[in-house]
Amino acid sequence: MRKIIFSVLIAGLSLASCTKTESPYDFGVLVKTQISFPEVTQDGKNILAFKTNKSAFISHNAVEAHHNNGEIIHKEAQPLELTATYALQAETQEYVLVIWGLDQKDDKNKRDELTIKYRSELAIKAGDRIVIGSNEANGMANVSFWKTVGDRYIEYKAISGELNILKLDSQRKIISATFNFTGEEVKKNETEVESAAVLATEGRLDILYTDALVKK
Repeated sequence: MRKIIFSVLIAGLSLASCTKTESPYDFGVLVKTQISFPEVTQDGKNILAFKTNKSAFISHNAVEAHHNNGEIIHKEAQPLELTATYALQAETQEYVLVIWGLDQKDDKNKRDELTIKYRSELAIKAGDRIVIGSNEANGMANVSFWKTVGDRYIEYKAISGELNILKLDSQRKIISATFNFTGEEVKKNETEVESAAVLATEGRLDILYTDALVKK
C-alpha cells in the first residue's frame, strides 16, 4: 500500500513540474491583445474603429494578463493607445472634444493614427449630427489620419464626413458615436506624388473620456 501511495505522489509531482515548465506564458505580464472589428456599442468599451478601402483601423486599450494560479505576480505598464478628453475650456467657455487612437498593428514602427477634434459653445448631446470638414470653425469636427502607404507615412485631412453622437453620459463619462469621412493627402511639397483619397466607412467609437480642462 505504501508503495502505491509513494508512486502516486511521484507521478503527481512529475506532472506538476511538467506543467510549469511547458507553460507558454510569461506569468504576471500584461500584454496587448488583438481584437476583431467591433460592433457598435454604448457601454464605454474603449474602442474606435473604421474601414478604409481594403483594410480596417482598430484602436483599443484591451490587455490580457498572463498569470499563475489566478495570482498576478507582477505587471508591466502598457501605454494607452486610445484616449478621449471632453471638457468645458475655462478660457473660451467652449466645450472641447479630443479623441486620439493608434491602430493595433503588430509593427510598432508603422502604426496608423487618428485624431478627432471638436469645439463648440454648445455641449454635445445624444442625437447631434456633427459635420466633419477642413474648416476649423466652432461646431465643426476636424479629423486627421496618418497612414503608412508603402515606404511613406502620409497625413490625410478630412474634407467631408459626419460624426453622429449616440450617447454622451456625463455621469459615467462615456461618449459613443458612428462616423464616416473622406480624407485628402496633406502634401509636404509640390514634388510629391499625390496619393488617392481615403474613404473611411463604418466608423464607430465607444470611449471612456476624462474631463480634465483642455489648455488653449
